[in-house]
Amino acid sequence: MKRRMLSTALALALTMAVLGYSAQEVRADAALGSSHTMAIKDDGTLWAWGRNYYGKLGDGTDQDNFDAVFVMGDAAKTAVSGTFSLAIKTDGTLWAWGNNRFGQLGDGTNEDRNAPVMIMENVEAVSAGGYHVLVLKDDGTLWAFGWNEYGQLGLGTEEDGNTPARVMEDVAAIAAGQAHSLALKTDGTLWGWGDNSLGQLEAAPGEPVNVPIRIMEGVSAVSARGQHSIAITNDGGLWAWGRAYYGFAGERVNVLEDAVKASAGKNHAAAILSDGTLWAWGSNLDAQLGTGGTEMVSGPVMVMDGAANIWAGDDYTIAEKEDGTLWIWGYNRDGIMLLDPAANYLQAVPVELGLN
Repeated sequence: MKRRMLSTALALALTMAVLGYSAQEVRADAALGSSHTMAIKDDGTLWAWGRNYYGKLGDGTDQDNFDAVFVMGDAAKTAVSGTFSLAIKTDGTLWAWGNNRFGQLGDGTNEDRNAPVMIMENVEAVSAGGYHVLVLKDDGTLWAFGWNEYGQLGLGTEEDGNTPARVMEDVAAIAAGQAHSLALKTDGTLWGWGDNSLGQLEAAPGEPVNVPIRIMEGVSAVSARGQHSIAITNDGGLWAWGRAYYGFAGERVNVLEDAVKASAGKNHAAAILSDGTLWAWGSNLDAQLGTGGTEMVSGPVMVMDGAANIWAGDDYTIAEKEDGTLWIWGYNRDGIMLLDPAANYLQAVPVELGLN
């Protein structure tokens, strides 16, 4: 029987009010896991806080820390999974730390690391799946390492890999789901591989695929999380496929038109249209759709206008508006939404993050 492992992290560019950041101070990126958070300030310093099992905060200890701790300087981008973390520095080097059970740190070992170790050079983008990692280099080559039980590394095997292995070239964007992978090539074709038990590769649901297969063409953007996938085509059509989460269809369906950005959450999704309106669909058990309640919806509902960016997480959502303000809604488990660290409650409508 296949091991079932749940992905518990997301990457999102957000301003961390708990650190006293202003909207201008978070320059590049941030990442929020199920129990730890990372943020890059405008001076390129990377900071982390939260639970620290496996040393995933990267501060050289295994101690939980609910005050921000310094991790490294010269950071440009960051990504996290539930148990490990990654960062790209301004010089293009990729660094990793935390849990390394499946070789997902890519350092040639399976030893956990509580401080960053350098993995690769000339890196443009990184995406963390459940326990595997996709890396896009600045020459357009795609590399992968980590857990490979479903062939999600795309190497033609099911063996885990603890060093980066080249998968394909001419890649423009990447997205890692729990145990499947997507790559958008420079010619606009979308390719996928890995777990296909729920049709997340747009092949007939069933056996996993351990080499890249072509899914569709004319694609401009891609997102993946859990067991589903999203693509935006050149004409603005937004398509979703994979696990049927309260409005996701198992087969590929056209969800929206005129989409410019989209983000796949664990069991919901959100998108911004060309007119700046933000729409959400999927599970609403934790008020992650921002509709004012927890009622299920069968299709997209409008949440707000004037939206510029969007990030869907496990059970909450964050949006940036055109005026630079950040808004958040969903389940504030253990203060993970930074609204009140002592309270667990549902925030059913968007509220602005207080910024200093």
